[in-house]
Amino acid sequence: MTPEKSTHNQLKESKTLGVNDRIRGNNQEFHDLSDEIKNTLATLQGYIDSMDMQSFYQKIEDLKYLIEYSDELNKNWYMIRAYSGALARLLEKKTAEHAIEVYSYYEQTYGGRRILKDENWFEQNRWEFLDELKSINSMEKLDSFVEKRTKKLNGFFLAYKSELLIFIQAHND
Repeated sequence: MTPEKSTHNQLKESKTLGVNDRIRGNNQEFHDLSDEIKNTLATLQGYIDSMDMQSFYQKIEDLKYLIEYSDELNKNWYMIRAYSGALARLLEKKTAEHAIEVYSYYEQTYGGRRILKDENWFEQNRWEFLDELKSINSMEKLDSFVEKRTKKLNGFFLAYKSELLIFIQAHND
């Protein structure tokens, strides 16, 4: 059994056993996994800083198993996965023409823009991204868009990272 699966099973058990029976800080497997998660977070931050969205998109998958433990982890993981995937697709060929192709891909995948009265957070961010992507018609606008959206991805990632570190701390006490 891999350390992730073993710790995953322990986390599941701790969730059902209650607060007093949680995993304690002397559990070496949990410490090892905690260190691995922190290293993965540092690697992911490096990918954002270097604008390597494809590597970020692939590496974030390593942390997917943690989404079931917190609504915030779940929400932010799916957002950074979607955002990094869209940026990775956009940066495959960094041209205004390719930006239009990427917009068309997402429009075909998700359908046209729909204004919803109570649009949820995820949908609102998706359509904000796509609405702005649709208007790109020059390299200057594309560069500005990529810079702005990379900063936004970084903000989502920092929120995810913070929530994940709080989760680890809670299981380490």
